[in-house]
Amino acid sequence: MENKKVAIVLSCFGSAIDLQSYEAFRAHMGENFQTIPIFIAYTSNIVIKKLRSAGLAANVKHLKQVLSEVESAGFQHIIVSSVYLFPTEEHERVKETVDAFAHLTSSKAKYYVTDSILNAVEDLHAFVSDICHPEHQQEAQLFITHGFFRLDLRGASSYFYLKDILERLSPNNIFASLEGPYAYSLQKEFIINSCRIRNLLEVKIVPLLLVSGHHLVSDIREIATELEAEGLKVKIVEKNLLSMPIVLAILKAQLEKHLEDIQ
Repeated sequence: MENKKVAIVLSCFGSAIDLQSYEAFRAHMGENFQTIPIFIAYTSNIVIKKLRSAGLAANVKHLKQVLSEVESAGFQHIIVSSVYLFPTEEHERVKETVDAFAHLTSSKAKYYVTDSILNAVEDLHAFVSDICHPEHQQEAQLFITHGFFRLDLRGASSYFYLKDILERLSPNNIFASLEGPYAYSLQKEFIINSCRIRNLLEVKIVPLLLVSGHHLVSDIREIATELEAEGLKVKIVEKNLLSMPIVLAILKAQLEKHLEDIQ
């Protein structure tokens, strides 16, 4: 496969305070696909604006800009890796953006978009097995996602299925979000009462967030403080999902599938 034939674009939301995690992710993918040029792009205009205003990353580029530059460079096949946990809003926006480029009359490249991370049932099961070990669980585990705003979203079933399977694996597992369905703000009393009923004095908060961005620094720590004020001992798992071997393996396998199709 010629180097100029294929390019990989890693499409990420971005973070104003943890850009290094995305750079580490790009470096990891570069080690796995050494003969293929790899680019990274971001989709949050707010994050990009904050980074540029702070002078932290003048070369941070939006997905549209990266796709335009990669196609102009003459690549024949452009694989866009959708680096989002669920196939919801951000994933759909990536698909729409790529589709728009693919249908430009001037476009000579062929575009591909991977699934989101937790799209295939097999991948979701592997992810759950990696983050949840009920046989060793002595405390409550509070899994917290970002959430979304509309219930009619494509891909929302992945989100709801993750909640269902986690809670079926252990009665000590609790699923919540920062906003949207199962918002922590609406479940706070339920979570506290559930711990007391089961005589669980410790809570392990597991943020289901790809990087340690603003939400971990602000929202997750605020939740921990509120639970501690209720007499619970709280521990936050601060490991980025984007550095977890299972997540990296899923993303790598998705790219390999498209590369096989191209060959």
